Amino acid sequence: MIYKWKEKYFHISRYNFYFGLLTGVVVCLFCMFHVYTKQSELYLVIAAFASFVIALLCSNVFHFTIQKKIKYSFWLCLLATMTTGLGSYLQSDILYVSIGIIILMILLALSTLGGTGFFTVLLLSSSLFIIGTGFSANNALSAFYNALSFFLGSGIIFSLLIGSAFLKQKSLHLKETFKLPHFQPMTFSVIIYAFQLIVAVLLTYYISQYLKFPDGYWLPMTALLVLKMDHFDSFQRMKHRFLGTVLGSLVSIPISFITDKYILSLFMIPILLFVVLGASKHYGSFTLFLTAMISIIMNIASDKGIYILFYRNLDTFFAVLCVAFILLLTKFIKFIVMARKIKKAKKL
Repeated sequence: MIYKWKEKYFHISRYNFYFGLLTGVVVCLFCMFHVYTKQSELYLVIAAFASFVIALLCSNVFHFTIQKKIKYSFWLCLLATMTTGLGSYLQSDILYVSIGIIILMILLALSTLGGTGFFTVLLLSSSLFIIGTGFSANNALSAFYNALSFFLGSGIIFSLLIGSAFLKQKSLHLKETFKLPHFQPMTFSVIIYAFQLIVAVLLTYYISQYLKFPDGYWLPMTALLVLKMDHFDSFQRMKHRFLGTVLGSLVSIPISFITDKYILSLFMIPILLFVVLGASKHYGSFTLFLTAMISIIMNIASDKGIYILFYRNLDTFFAVLCVAFILLLTKFIKFIVMARKIKKAKKL
């Protein structure tokens, strides 16, 4: 029974276990250093989050060779560093953020033609643009420091990847890192997916701006992560995201009452381990531990306590509702178009 449960919700291998454990240690150290230095800025918290993002990429492409993992991690380090800095710099300008979202959503839809690795890099980079709008930056220099912090955190995990390749005595080819993937021909479904992404992310972004939720960037980010080209996959992810967030919030309630931030930092080690183990296997189990991780990071960065969990569930609810509406509307439009075509064909 336990074996079946483990196989369903977690991808457990020696590599995943050690990689998750090392990521947890790195994130824990960043969080502890943030607490120790008593910084008002979130540079070390951003670095901790960056470490998690690279680990998440490697979990999603666990079946790739170490060469490919290094390749896509390298590009994610660069692209996400830029989008994080850009998002934090443009955060107060709704027009420019909207333009950025439109451009990134078009690129993301097109990236589906380049394979899983390329799509995951663009997905996470786009997410970091949205999350970046929540990182305070009073000027271009602050935005640059945010970007630099992300590069530092992601660079450490990237270095661990290279180190693991040398330990395994794997030969690495530099030119492979810069080699573009083979792109499939353009399809109409990619165009539809681009429109769905633009509408979903912009709609949820405007809702978050209007309702002025604290950390409201989680709303459009959630919409971005659950919306897939395949409608069945989207509804599955919505269900898992919602249930995972609710269960993760329940698990996080006792942790939210811990006031010692050094102890909270230590919790990052086991939680990051389970995040990495669950990411490649089951979206629900991943979301559960992700919710716990975000709750801890927020409580380390500030003193929001249980308050953050309420808004995390509210963000998820609105995001899922908006994505479901867009998917059902797309189905309805397709049905109307098909009905008209059939009607014209009968007349002929």
